[in-house]
Amino acid sequence: MAAREVVMPSGARAKIRDEGLVLLWTVLTLGIYTLVWYYKINREMRDFGRAHGDQTLATSKPVLSILAATLGSLVLIPAVVSYWRTTGRIRHMQGLCNVPQSSGWLIGVCYVLGFFVVLPLLVIPPYVQSGLNAVWRLYPLAEGSEVELAGATQPPAPSAVAQPPPPRAADRPG
Repeated sequence: MAAREVVMPSGARAKIRDEGLVLLWTVLTLGIYTLVWYYKINREMRDFGRAHGDQTLATSKPVLSILAATLGSLVLIPAVVSYWRTTGRIRHMQGLCNVPQSSGWLIGVCYVLGFFVVLPLLVIPPYVQSGLNAVWRLYPLAEGSEVELAGATQPPAPSAVAQPPPPRAADRPG
């Protein structure tokens, strides 16, 4: 299954990616795909925050996340902080939507073991994408290109525009 796009209330889009393909592209590109994927999931979470007026998510900076994960890995601390915060944002978003939260401990253990053996690092992208897919499946699928991304560079003030609440897993029709 290829990636399918969903549309958030603001018009922003997110992708439901096949976890197996995330793993396959990670292996085939020797990890380069993971950097692109990491930027995209951070951008999608920022767009989620903007769509629902959640300042924690709306003010995140995907470019800084990818810089910390790449250049920051040279001194280790910025990369660890970026991964920690991204995992926290994922869990925060899952909590807002009342879907099962990804295990932060599992992700952390895989990162630590990844310093010694590469194999645990391969588990992280598909596992994280699975958790994100649980949220994205609560949104309607995009049809064609009639919905455009919101062009705002700054999130709207919460009091200026009434934001719809995030969808909840219990609200999803059977």
